[in-house]
Order: sequence, then C-alpha cells, then structure tokens
Amino acid sequence: MNENEKYYLQIMDELKKMMRDKECSDEEIYDKISENSEIITMIDQRSGCNLFIHSVLCDRMKLAQKLADHGANIHLEVKGSLYSGNALNVAKTPECADWLLSIGIQIEKNLEQNSQERTTPYDNPAIVAAAHNDFMMLRYWLTKEREVFADDPQYVSELYTKAIEMCSVVNRSDMLADILRDKELYPLLEKAYGETAFWDANAIKNRKRH
Repeated sequence: MNENEKYYLQIMDELKKMMRDKECSDEEIYDKISENSEIITMIDQRSGCNLFIHSVLCDRMKLAQKLADHGANIHLEVKGSLYSGNALNVAKTPECADWLLSIGIQIEKNLEQNSQERTTPYDNPAIVAAAHNDFMMLRYWLTKEREVFADDPQYVSELYTKAIEMCSVVNRSDMLADILRDKELYPLLEKAYGETAFWDANAIKNRKRH
C-alpha cells in the first residue's frame, strides 16, 4: 500500500467515524468529503464498501443523496460482509429502502445462503433482515417483494419460506411469533404457503404459550 492509498484510507476512516457520531450533521460530513471529493468514487478495499453504502448503513439519507448526486456508485455490491449485497441490505428503515428503490437499486433475488445452489454471491434483503433479527425490515421486504414480484408467485412463495427458515436457523422464535401476530403480514404468509408450509403455525403459537 502506497502513501496515497494510506492517506485516503485514513480520510475514509475519519468520515465513517463522523457518520457514526450522532452529533455530526450531514453538512459537516459532506464539507469534510468536499476537501477530497475524489473519495466519493473510491472503494475501501478492506470492507468493499464505499461512502454511499456506509452513509445508508448509518441511516444518513440526505448525505447518501448528496453522494449519489456527485458520482458515488449507488449499485456497488459488497462481497464478504455481514450485509453481502447492495445498499438495500443495509437500509435501516422502510423510508430509506423506498428511496433506494426509487433511484434504481435492484433487489437481489438470491435466496440461498452458504449453499452450492446460490445463483449469485449476494443475498436477498429479506433474508439479511431475518438473519439480523430485524423484524421491521423483514416485514417491509416480504411485503415489498410480494408487490414488486407479483408476476412471479413461485418466487414469492420461496421467499417467504426461506425467510422463515432463516428465522428458524438463527433460532428467532420471538420473530416467528411477531410474524404470526402481525395482522397484515401473517395473512400474506398463510396465503403464500397454502397447504405446503414446512412449519405448523399452530404449533409455534402453542409453543409460545408454554
């Protein structure tokens, strides 16, 4: 690593620290970025992320918008990360996810994790949300993908199945119970499964009572 690369990595680390600091405004952070504006298009080779993805991860939508407007690669896909995939996988709120979709970021349909059946090295955002015990975003993505992929009911059914499987794999009985209690999500789940569900909803409900 040459001195120039070290310099930019140091600047990137400073910017990431500022993004995590609740006291720092988006304006302050962008002013710092403007001092070395070429960093907007750079990728941190240690993590595979750029500043756009990190701003989304820190739920700084205004900053992310500025970076997108000034040339950041909004479609960057990150390998070897807890959030393997594009910026959709790090969206913390439905509002942020809606915005990312509105600027053209695509949902990765891959539903297989750590499997030879994977069609791509990147993960579907619903699967990521389930793996991270994020019920709000799991609910969002299951509902959103049912809408986006309405013309592919087989995929939607597989998505629901894989998401619930992931909840089971990471032993999130609390999140399964949340899904069963959700008045909007559970009917969709029940419809998607029909009589072919691999899990017994009543059994899970009874288990939670005891």
